[in-house]
Amino acid sequence: MKVYSLKRILAFGLAALMLLAVAGCGKSENSSGSGSGGKEASSSGQQGSADPLSEYIGENGKIDTSKLTPYKAAEVATVNGRNIIKHNGKPYLYNALHFRYKGLESGLATPIAKKMFEEGMQKIKESGVDTVILYIYWEDMYDGKTYNFDNLKYQYDVAIKNDLKIQINWFGYDNCGYGGFRKWQKMRSKYPALEVDDPDITEEIPDLSKQIFIDEEIEAIQQLCAFINIYDKDRRTVAIQLENEPD
Repeated sequence: MKVYSLKRILAFGLAALMLLAVAGCGKSENSSGSGSGGKEASSSGQQGSADPLSEYIGENGKIDTSKLTPYKAAEVATVNGRNIIKHNGKPYLYNALHFRYKGLESGLATPIAKKMFEEGMQKIKESGVDTVILYIYWEDMYDGKTYNFDNLKYQYDVAIKNDLKIQINWFGYDNCGYGGFRKWQKMRSKYPALEVDDPDITEEIPDLSKQIFIDEEIEAIQQLCAFINIYDKDRRTVAIQLENEPD
C-alpha cells in the first residue's frame, strides 16, 4: 500500500505541475491576456463567434497542446508574513458555492436542467458570492475514444455570463467515493483489477498503481487544462482540485 500511495502522490504531483507549466494552463495564441474578470469579458461561444477550440482540435477530439504557452493566473504569495492566494494579481478570498450541473442533468430533461442551472448561477451571483465550484466528471468530456468539450463550454458560458470566478472539482478515479473503473475500461488484461483478499468486497476495484491508469488520467487533466487555456480568456479559473475525500 505504501508503494501504491507513493505512486499516486507522485503521479498527481506531476499532474498538478502540468496545471501550471505544461499543456493546460497556458496562454493560447489568440488569448486577450490575463484579463480583469469583468462583465465585458465572455467566451467566444457567448459572443456568437467561431469556436475558439476549433483550430486546436486534432485526432479523436484532442486539443493540440503544443500550440499553447504556459501562464499562471493564481499563485500562493506571502504578505506580511502570511501565505495568501492571489488570482490575477489580487488577493483572493475563498468565497465559493458548489453547483453540480450533472446532478440536474442526470435527473431532469435537458431544457429543465439548463433552466435550473442558469437560474442557480444567477442566484449565486445575486447572493454576493463571487466564485462557483463546478463539478467536472471525466465522462463529461471523454467517452473512451473521443474528447468532446461541449458540456464544459456550457458550464463556463453560464458562469461567465454571471461574472463568476471558477474553481473546478475534478471527478476522476478518486473523488468523494465516485471511484472505480471508467465505462470504457472493460478489458481486464489492459485495465487490471486490484487483488483484494476480503470476501466482503465483491465489486471490482481498479489497480491504480498500474501505469495505464495514471497515464490516462494525466492525459485527461492535461486536456481539461488545455480547454481552460483556450476558452477561459479572461482567466476566471482559480484552481483545480484533483482529489477530494479519496476512497
